[in-house]
Order: sequence, then C-alpha cells, then structure tokens
Amino acid sequence: MNTINVYFRLIGNPYEIIALWIEPEQTGRMISSYMHIGQHSEADISLINDLLPASESQYKGLFNELERIGYNVKVAQ
Repeated sequence: MNTINVYFRLIGNPYEIIALWIEPEQTGRMISSYMHIGQHSEADISLINDLLPASESQYKGLFNELERIGYNVKVAQ
C-alpha cells in the first residue's frame, strides 16, 4: 500500500474537512480530494494554500476514514 501525503484543510461555512493529495500520475492543477460527504473528487491544487489547515482533532475522523478504505495516510503541512 502506497503512502499518500495528505493536506487536511477547512472548507465552507460552517467548516467541513477536506483531504487533498497529489497522485504520482497527476500533472497540472487538478489533484485528488476526499470528504465525508461526496467522497472522492478532483480539486484545484491552489486549495492547499488557499484554505486554512485543520487541526488534528478536526481531521482525525477523516484520517481514520481514509485509512479504513485502504489508504496509508501521512499528514502533510
């Protein structure tokens, strides 16, 4: 199982947590994302810098969900 370097960010109002990561085959502006509702999608790479980082207590549930579905998650800053 490959490790993914995941950026956990706050999105929306009220805030939800979004996981963002770059797959090796991805080039350009679109990267992978995952949320509890909606699950997998693409997102613009600018969200990594444009959104506020989530705290560990905020992203822990999404972190656990990603690992349950088979990802080996490393938290990126």
